[in-house]
This record gives sequence, structure tokens and C-alpha cells, in this order.
Amino acid sequence: MRAPDADLIIAGAGAAGWTLLHSLMQSPWRDRKFLMVDQSFEPRNDRTWCFWDKPPLYMEELLHGWGELDIVSRGEHLHGKLDRYRYACLSSGAYISHLKERYWGASNVTYLEAEISGLDESPDGEQAVIQTSRGERSAPWAVQSIVSPPGWDQAPLTNRLLQHFLGWEIVTDSPRFDPNRARLMDFDTEQLGGLTFFYLLPFSGNRALVEHTLFSGEVLPAAVYEEAIREWLETEWGLQEGTYRIERKEQGVIPMEDRRYRAPDSRIIHTGAVAGLAKPSSGYTFRQIVRHAKSMTEALVAGDPPPQWPGNPYRFRIYDMMLLDLLVKEPEWGREVFHRLFERNDLERVLAFLNQETRVVQELGIFLSMPPGPFFRAIWRMKGRIFSGA
Repeated sequence: MRAPDADLIIAGAGAAGWTLLHSLMQSPWRDRKFLMVDQSFEPRNDRTWCFWDKPPLYMEELLHGWGELDIVSRGEHLHGKLDRYRYACLSSGAYISHLKERYWGASNVTYLEAEISGLDESPDGEQAVIQTSRGERSAPWAVQSIVSPPGWDQAPLTNRLLQHFLGWEIVTDSPRFDPNRARLMDFDTEQLGGLTFFYLLPFSGNRALVEHTLFSGEVLPAAVYEEAIREWLETEWGLQEGTYRIERKEQGVIPMEDRRYRAPDSRIIHTGAVAGLAKPSSGYTFRQIVRHAKSMTEALVAGDPPPQWPGNPYRFRIYDMMLLDLLVKEPEWGREVFHRLFERNDLERVLAFLNQETRVVQELGIFLSMPPGPFFRAIWRMKGRIFSGA
């Protein structure tokens, strides 16, 4: 077999691909040869990735961050201040443009604009091989974030929802927002076949991103989301049409599913949303992408195989399965569950729980604050998978 084209191939120039390249270029592997492949390397400003963490935050120079969060439900405005954490968002366009500018001219990175038609191992198992519209390429390892890995469709799956959303970035005619105070969730709106809410992230006094989000089985026509945003801006913020302009729109769909999957060891490493890095109960993905990139980099530097994503710890998978089952089978309880979660628990403890950073005793306190009936029914429905670890 011919000599490899690189020390590592990165298939996919989205959040996962660029995050891994950045991690490697900041490590002792910075001088190795990398090949990044995708059909386009043009940054698109069509996504906003949110996460929370303890400062200093990842890519802090590119972030918008908030130290106060509001949750609105049943007419109540629940307000919390963050001490240990900071809630942040990152524009996909700004992030990828920044990394492209930083690494595009690097002599050890090759960018191949091509369609990817296949990923496999060489017959001797020593190389990862990808087939592209511009020929075959190989390396000892390939990390891909484009297609679901083999066996994904056969993995145990009981419940599946879609988190679908449409958002506007708006500029108002006068300051209307507190730039340090974000509206994390506002459930006081019509529930359209599943858990439905708005969120608003203010970037300044007169600029904000507002999104209409649903956890349900069906994506809606764009006009439905937009009319809901229009009405919410008017009723909740007093913003009538003509008092703001829409500078940018974004729309997306994130799978939320209880699939249990661990990719087999291979020269092909799977990452990003296609490998299940989206948290099943919330859809948050970006922080998991950063964690996986770090673990792959550390392994390569140590001379070890880069690890497949291991999935979430067992007890957090159980929590996710329970909540997802409830949202699918008894969606009318969704708003009440989230209301109690934020009303009866410290905000930072809730964020730690969603980040999988709590201890069992703290998690028990959170569940004792929840309505017991829906969760006991979810446990009963999911008992086979819960107790088998599937």
C-alpha cells in the first residue's frame, strides 16, 4: 500500500472537525501532518452553540456570556445569579472563521475540498482510508463527523424526539435588554404538540438572539416559528414590527434519543452529533465535542489510539432515558417538570446536574423535587433497558 497522506485525517469541517484540529495544533502533535476533507470550507453563520462551564471558558475571546438567567413558567419569573458557572454562546460563523484564519496557512495542514463517499480500514488494518470525489486518501487514523457510524441504526432505541428551532438575531430601535441577563427558557406560550419554549440571549442593550424551540416529533413550517416569535416579542417585550430589524436567521434540528451505542475500536473514530454527542435530554452538544477532542488529543500525544466517544455515565443515561420517555409518552408533563426543576432547586445545582457534575445525593434531592407519578411510570416503561444497562 502506498505511503499515508497524513498522520491523521479529519473528515468534516464543522464544529467537531475544527475543534479537533485546534486541539491538536495546541498540543505536542502540532507539527504532524493533518488532512481535513469536506465539500466546502466556507464558514456559515447559521448556528449558535451554547454551553456553560466554570471560567475560564473555552474560546472566551469569541464568546458572549451571561451571569444571570431567567426562567419563565406558569406566570412566574424565576431568576438566578451564577457564581461558579457562566452561561455562554458561540456563533458558528465567528468560531470557524477564527480557526480557519488561524490555521489555513499552516504548512502541515492540507485542505481537500471534495465529496466523501466512503470510510474504511485498509485490508491489513493499519490505515484509515477514505474515498472522495478527488481520489482515495489514507492515514493511520481518521476522525469523522459526517455520517452515522456502522451499527448505529441497530443500536437499542426506545424513544426519539426532535429538538427543532428557528431563531432571529434582531436589533431594536432603542435599548430593551440587560446584556448580562439571558432568558434561558420561557414556557408561557402555546405548547405545540410537545414541550415548547422561547429563549432570548442579549448581546447588547439593543441586540439579541431570540429562538422558538420545540421538543416534538415533527418539524413545523418556518412560518409557524416566525409568527410565534413575532407575537412573543410584542407581548413579552413590547416590540412591535418596525421597532426592530432582523439581521440574521438560523434554523436547525437536533435528534434527542435514548440510543445506546459505542462504536467498535477502529482506525475510524466517530465524533460530533452523528456519534451521539448530543445530550439526549437537552440537545446540548458543543461542550461534549470539546471534551472528546481533548481526550483524542491526549491519547495521540501519549502514543495511544484515539478513543471512540464512550457515551455518558450509566446513571446519567438512566436520567436521560426517564426524561425522554416522559416527554414522548406524557408531553403534557414537560412544562411542569421543568418548572419544578428550576423553581425548587438552586440554579447552579441544576446546571451542574445537566453537565453531569453532581453527586448521587444531590441528584436524589433534585428528583425528590419532581412530580413522582410521571417518573415512576417512565421507570416502569423503561425498566428493561434501565436494569439491563442497554
